Amino acid sequence: MSDPVGGDVVSLEHRGAAAVLRLVRPEKHNVLNHDLVVEATSALETLATDTEVAVVILTGAGQQAFCAGADIRFMLDEKPARVKRFLQDTRKLFRAVADLPQPTIAAVNGHAHGGGAELACACDLRVGCEKTTFCFPGVRYGMAVGTWHLPSIVGLPKAKELLYTAATVDSDEAYRIGLLNRTTQQSRIIEASLELASAISEHPQEAVRSTKTLLNRTVGAPLIQRFYRELYSNQDRGVASGVAERFRRFLER
Repeated sequence: MSDPVGGDVVSLEHRGAAAVLRLVRPEKHNVLNHDLVVEATSALETLATDTEVAVVILTGAGQQAFCAGADIRFMLDEKPARVKRFLQDTRKLFRAVADLPQPTIAAVNGHAHGGGAELACACDLRVGCEKTTFCFPGVRYGMAVGTWHLPSIVGLPKAKELLYTAATVDSDEAYRIGLLNRTTQQSRIIEASLELASAISEHPQEAVRSTKTLLNRTVGAPLIQRFYRELYSNQDRGVASGVAERFRRFLER
């Protein structure tokens, strides 16, 4: 385990083949302000090129919240031009999470509301605990938020219900509908996330990353198109030429 590094509102810690990126504003429930958004995006851009990191875990500091959304007071008090820049940079953060080549796990250690729910859903997998809650309150503020990822996680009818009503979902319901992949005690949430990361990182990174890319790019495409994209992906990576050696290593394990 390496020592944590990072800026004032973000920390980055390497745990074997996994990296743990933590939002560090616990006194504010880890709400997104401009400094946090910029620092987190910068850290993700660095991780994207780190071939030693097989899985990235995103979590929040403290016992109350993963991330309670955007800093509303900042948006109320600042000039419109700065608010616009903040919203643009926040969208850049969400895309940086979604575009990361490594599989990502959100360790949702508490409330994930608004922008926090966006961050968690931009990750590939989510581990929750008894204090986990989700809320997508965009319609309360006259905004359409969450439409780009939630349907592929919980299905279209349930996504419509959550987005239309802005209802708060507890951990039991989140697990039932597939919003959480796993649940554990809050005290074990990083450990449980690392266990999941370990199960992923024991496989060849190239294959895992290719699988992620194909899943993200082909959901909703016609079946035959998905078939050929997978076929060509394996051909491009020279899978056939090395398949015997890969099978040999598999049987040895």
